[in-house]
Amino acid sequence: MVLAVLALILLPTARREHTAALPGFLAQSLGRAQAQPPAVRAPASGVEVRIDGRGYTVARGRSAVSLSSEDAERGAWQRHRRGVSRATPFGHETITVEAGKTEQFLTVDRRFGRKTWSWKLDGARVSPRLGGGGSVELLQRGNRPLLRILPAAILDSAGRDITPTGVQWSLARVGTGWRLELSLDDSELPLPYVIDPAIAYRTASSANNGG
Repeated sequence: MVLAVLALILLPTARREHTAALPGFLAQSLGRAQAQPPAVRAPASGVEVRIDGRGYTVARGRSAVSLSSEDAERGAWQRHRRGVSRATPFGHETITVEAGKTEQFLTVDRRFGRKTWSWKLDGARVSPRLGGGGSVELLQRGNRPLLRILPAAILDSAGRDITPTGVQWSLARVGTGWRLELSLDDSELPLPYVIDPAIAYRTASSANNGG
């Protein structure tokens, strides 16, 4: 009886410790802890990135795109030099800001079998379109390319690409907005695995000429 009670007491603690561990490549990407990082980051010329309680927003000029996971909880962020991270019911949510892209990593430490992961995709003056090679083009008025969601990637705990064949993004219309979706069967994936939606910035010249 005493052992059973102790097991019930210790189980939640063990679960918290399990979900608290980040893959090493993500911890390295985040950099050192930082109590007050800038509210708005400028990783590239003409590009601003803002992280809030829902997710992140990439803005260029008068156009902006926000991406937020519909599967993660809205807990407090642990802030770092190059991004943020927080615990979720399935593992961790991490956002890193780099010179060429902003990435959101969902670290999953238990199996769900067949599941459709989803993200709310909001765009001011921007509309999404499925592009070549599995990417999602984020277009301004007149179908001018502005930003791009890179092809869907699943990584292992060392950051190696283990994306199953045929796994790719899909788009669903939700009211006046959009949802980014990824259907995945993780029954044969190693744990933990990481889902990696990333928004890449286009240079000013490529945005102007559609390059």
